[in-house]
Amino acid sequence: HFAALKSVSESFEKPLEYYENNVGGTLTLLRVMALQKVPYLVFSSSATVYGEQEVQPVHESAALRPCSPYGRTKVTCEEMIEAAARANPDFSAVILRYFNPVGAHESGRIGEAPQGEPSNLLPRLTRAAAGSLPPLVIAGDDFPTPDGTGLRDYVHVCDIAQGHVAALEALERRPSGVLTCNLGAGRPVSVRELIDTFERATGVSVPCRVGPRREGDLAACWADITRARQELGWSPLRTMEEACRDAWNWQSQNPFGYDGEDGIFQGVTQHHRDLSRALAFGQRDVVLPQLLLQARFDKAGNHGNRPQGERHAGHDKVFPARKAGFLAALCFFLMLPTSATP
Repeated sequence: HFAALKSVSESFEKPLEYYENNVGGTLTLLRVMALQKVPYLVFSSSATVYGEQEVQPVHESAALRPCSPYGRTKVTCEEMIEAAARANPDFSAVILRYFNPVGAHESGRIGEAPQGEPSNLLPRLTRAAAGSLPPLVIAGDDFPTPDGTGLRDYVHVCDIAQGHVAALEALERRPSGVLTCNLGAGRPVSVRELIDTFERATGVSVPCRVGPRREGDLAACWADITRARQELGWSPLRTMEEACRDAWNWQSQNPFGYDGEDGIFQGVTQHHRDLSRALAFGQRDVVLPQLLLQARFDKAGNHGNRPQGERHAGHDKVFPARKAGFLAALCFFLMLPTSATP
């Protein structure tokens, strides 16, 4: 279960939207899993559940002290999953507390494409280096760290992906219960170190300046990954240099992200977010008409205000996948228990 809103700073501005999406969506998923007798769950949690910790690296047994609404939604989701496992001996889960996933697939075909200005450091850095964003703002250089910038645990996203495979395999070995594991590199890297590593790995300079701290930012946080090694047989394999090169490769090949230069998918994200929210809360009067309209829309081969019959070059490859996605969403929606309706 990956789906969630995930910006710490945005969660202070839109706390109810974060609770509605993250907690409400997870609650509905757990209900559907119980109804369909699905026994295994791998849940994407976050290091933000830890908050400020005196002892570093952070072990899974540390007290949870989230400093943001986003972090508190993750704690709530973890508690719901643990309660579901206690109530049902046939249900088991692995909770993965991500630290800071970075990089992209080495092919350059899959990467991070946030809508609008990125909230994560490396996408902001790569776009600043490419000139599509203003100079990178280092959010504070007065932290109690060696160079004054925040210390974080950056782990390659492909290592994170392999952690999920290891989690699925672990679930097959565990008869019941919940296992919580940190996924990180297990070493701290400062913001200035990350910038230096990127420049060294790519040969591209990063324009940057120092700005104020952001609300909710911590001085330091990195992972103790001993449990993941022991219980999952997982260890990160890729270096920060590889993560930086892969992130730059993605940025260079896809300067407009998945939208493409003509922006064919501009505006779709909010539509899908609205649908997802309605789906999570069982609002059939909202979702079913939209899904049926989308199916007609895909059959006609149109997008947005494009004239009838006008086709995008990538239409034949992309739109059947979108149609399949909507049909899958429809099937999932029809499985929702009536108790999901508020």
